[in-house]
Amino acid sequence: MRAATLIGGMKATLVAAALGGAAATALGQLTYEPIPMPAGTFLGSFSTGIVGVSSDGRTVAGTAEVSAGRRGFRWRSGVGRTDYAPPAYPFFNIEVTGLSGDGSTVVGVAAAAGIDTAFRSLNDGAFELYAVPAGDDRILRAHTNGDGSILVATTVRRASGPLPESDRVVRYSSLTSFEVIPAPASANQTRHFATGTSSDAQRIVGFAYDNARLGRHATIWREGVGSSWLPVTSVAVESFALATTRDGNFTAGIMVQASGPNQLARWEGSELLTFSPPAGRQNIGVSSISNDGSIIAGTLFGNGVNLGDVGFIWTPQTGIVEAKDYLMGIGVPFPVSSTIELRSVTNPVVSADGSTIAGFASLFNTTTGQFNSSYFRATIPAPTSLIACALGLSVSLRRRRHAV
Repeated sequence: MRAATLIGGMKATLVAAALGGAAATALGQLTYEPIPMPAGTFLGSFSTGIVGVSSDGRTVAGTAEVSAGRRGFRWRSGVGRTDYAPPAYPFFNIEVTGLSGDGSTVVGVAAAAGIDTAFRSLNDGAFELYAVPAGDDRILRAHTNGDGSILVATTVRRASGPLPESDRVVRYSSLTSFEVIPAPASANQTRHFATGTSSDAQRIVGFAYDNARLGRHATIWREGVGSSWLPVTSVAVESFALATTRDGNFTAGIMVQASGPNQLARWEGSELLTFSPPAGRQNIGVSSISNDGSIIAGTLFGNGVNLGDVGFIWTPQTGIVEAKDYLMGIGVPFPVSSTIELRSVTNPVVSADGSTIAGFASLFNTTTGQFNSSYFRATIPAPTSLIACALGLSVSLRRRRHAV
């Protein structure tokens, strides 16, 4: 048995012991549901993964890299998976980048030679393509609101002659009607990116280049208020808002320090909390945050030497723990046995209500030496505080509070 497997098993055993008796009863029935991958999916591809979970956790959407290119999918519990091919020529690739809160609408980017544009599909219907703003070349990424009626995207104008590349945030109210969302006053208005929106699309988070601080920093735009910078630590050289809650009250992202590893950041109004990644990890990414701000999911990036990319889950009591240890520890019934090991969980995404975590499970058969990996959906019908309390017995919390 490898040392890493032994250590991981010890962590899960400690957590499971903490969940014994009354706690285990209170947790209710935890479930694991595999989500079949599109045929020919390239495992380990940067483009392969789940990007969105509906608010109730019953629908997931993502992108798979196959031999023909990038393809999208939407999967519904009890119904199955629907695959998306690109629209008619000249489009050759699609990438799903968002799912509405109610699970009805998938949005993403359709790629063609020389231009990429955003699309939406309502209830697996025909693709509807958004008009790229005049003067822009493509839409970089798309996000949608609670019912899929509004699209928030970053548009790009490629550098041409003396003109540098220009990036701006737009909010579409229809396939052809949009408004430009300004960055904060001290920002370079042509270097503004969107990374998430609330259910009513009245709060949009992202980052922009700050001319005053000479770096990129986290932003939030509020309907009727405008754009502002999110607070940062005194040692941060850059900051990025990467996800927001459905109600827009919490935002998650990263804080880049002048030295040392990047920090996980969570904003609630003017309060900022930062959290250190596990030892040996330098870079971190965020995919999603539950609506009460109590669960953040994301990726701990490898160091290129002896650590690969793995998913993480954060709770207030546990700090940052590997998603595999978190899910195994609370008793999610992955199909492991004496010959099947769960090597890692990558690209985890949490639902708004916190009851569902979806991702990619790498399962390894020690007898055949082959992987039997798949997307999955795990349901956790229990109060987050109870789970986190038990996990907190085996994982130390490292956080810093910043009153702003």
